[in-house]
Amino acid sequence: MCEAQIDGRHGRFRFLRHDTWIGASLAKYGEFSELETAFLLRLCKPGHTVVEVGAHIGTQSVPLARHLTERGTLHVFEPQPRLFRLLEANLAQVKPSNVTIHNVAVGDSADALCLPETDYTTEGNFGGVALSTSTNGEQIAQIRLDDVLDPGALHLMKIDVEGMELAVLKGASGLISRYRPLMMIENDRSEKSAELIGHLFDLEYRLMWSTPPLFNPDNFFGESENIFPEIFSVNMLCIPAERFGGEIGEGEITSRQDRPWP
Repeated sequence: MCEAQIDGRHGRFRFLRHDTWIGASLAKYGEFSELETAFLLRLCKPGHTVVEVGAHIGTQSVPLARHLTERGTLHVFEPQPRLFRLLEANLAQVKPSNVTIHNVAVGDSADALCLPETDYTTEGNFGGVALSTSTNGEQIAQIRLDDVLDPGALHLMKIDVEGMELAVLKGASGLISRYRPLMMIENDRSEKSAELIGHLFDLEYRLMWSTPPLFNPDNFFGESENIFPEIFSVNMLCIPAERFGGEIGEGEITSRQDRPWP
């Protein structure tokens, strides 16, 4: 059996027991990247509309849905069918009338992408699986956010898509121009960083690094052992220039070559 279940900080979660990141963290600590999640929740309020692209099994989707309350709206996207089924099960605990779940990839075209053959019965970082234009593997439908969403409001976008962040932004140019949301975007691939930062500068956003460690000393199970030493999330908090106050973040990004550490 490759699935397991725990009662953790944000409720009962089903996960892949061989997942060396999210699964291992849930089993050990009853949570995953809780410091990042806490920061994310500070960026939105009950009643807001939020889009989460790259939700995995919902470790942030579930607390977001609760935080937004039924007055808010959450659109969640996860392309891997196996992870999507767990995402559905985990979100079911909050009876999410305010949540719409999409089992598609998100990018800058409607061309299908390929999910490489993945063995979920052996150890791996399943949240780190990257889609590609290859024809070897399972074909996954892809959409542009501009083509499928007309939310009436958009307060926050969270994007974590294993190197496809720029494509997601290009496919959401209309939404971004119309609503000017806050955005939290993963930027952990140095070879793609400059182009991603430059695109956000062109959109007239101010950027700040957000790099919380994966290990939370105050974790739900009270475990003191850090199984993720020196491992941090590498995200950018993106604030429309017209709303920038400099009050949130760890350091402003001032050039395309900026990185959070030397």
